[in-house]
Amino acid sequence: MADGIDVFTKYQTVYDWSAVRRAGYEFCYVKVSDGDENRPDNGYGPGGRAARLAMGAYHYAQFGDPVAQADRLVDRAVAAELTDLAPALDLEDPFSPNQTAIDFAIAFLRQVAARGHRPCLYGNNTMLSTVLAPVKAAVPETVVWAARYGAAPTVTYDIWQWSSSGSVPGITASAVDLNRGVVPGNMPGLVGPGSSIATLYPEDAMARVPKGGSAGGIGSALNYQLAVSMLREHDVIIAPGDLPVVLYASYHWAWDAGTGGNPVEDPNSPVVVPVQGSYSYIVPKGTGKVDMLYWSDDDFTVLVAPR
Repeated sequence: MADGIDVFTKYQTVYDWSAVRRAGYEFCYVKVSDGDENRPDNGYGPGGRAARLAMGAYHYAQFGDPVAQADRLVDRAVAAELTDLAPALDLEDPFSPNQTAIDFAIAFLRQVAARGHRPCLYGNNTMLSTVLAPVKAAVPETVVWAARYGAAPTVTYDIWQWSSSGSVPGITASAVDLNRGVVPGNMPGLVGPGSSIATLYPEDAMARVPKGGSAGGIGSALNYQLAVSMLREHDVIIAPGDLPVVLYASYHWAWDAGTGGNPVEDPNSPVVVPVQGSYSYIVPKGTGKVDMLYWSDDDFTVLVAPR
């Protein structure tokens, strides 16, 4: 489990991100938009990342067009370099826990997903008790961020905002919201038990990839997804076990609906990684995820390291 905070520049001024990190906080959400208006981010994205916090953006919902508001959030998150965390919809007043809130949330979160991001929904326990089930049915990949003070939420959640009155080193404010849970990463594989800041900032993040697939070509390959940060290049190094690995393709996906490249140019002529050997390639900056298609008769290791 990880500790995190969320801030709004109107009320919280962060003057020392390193102090925030030393106090044990691993992630931070920044309010960047409200209805049809932007809110200043004060450069908190790069500042927090320099101190090795995972940084994300949230939007305060108002009545109006949910798709346009979702686009505003995504555009602000990308511009402010707040894309480590799943972009979050803050659903509270003026909404009430009813069908209007449900319809707004579903349309908003679907648009965030359509823009290539993992959506997140924030609400208090009462709001989520009504809207969460239909929202999860419609947008199952949604991360749940639940607010309840004094007792744990009664809904199933990924992040729990457990206090609105925290005091955090490095922040000038009368009170700071405090959160606890998984690091809600803006990519598959980073939400769930055990997810942590180490996954978003891998000094040498290693994954054990299971054996499988067959020699029948790319259509018989298995797909393994690697999580990378879009803000830097990465080296990907494949290290076989006792048997060779056959890499048919490795597709690099960018958040802007393009592909970042494919180091295996011809999937019909795959790269064979010999036993005790390795195959490495560079994942370009701007890539949000990597789909690696392979087959192997033995488990093998993949190392993902920032350049």
